[in-house]
Amino acid sequence: MSLEELIAKLKSLPEPELKKVLAEVGDVSSNSTSGNAASSTGLTPGLLHGLVTQIADDFDDELPDGFWAGDEAES
Repeated sequence: MSLEELIAKLKSLPEPELKKVLAEVGDVSSNSTSGNAASSTGLTPGLLHGLVTQIADDFDDELPDGFWAGDEAES
């Protein structure tokens, strides 16, 4: 359906039906955040962008066995 066809259909709707359509469109648009993927979760992508400025040199090193066993003394 083209935009022109959609506009023509909207113009032909009785007032009560048009109000229902507009209410539905409002509900849908109020749940979006300008194209962000996580609109319904309340999360904001990129909110903490740039916060991590340094990663430890041993970040990719294997974790000790005590870490997986819950032994605080070895981790």
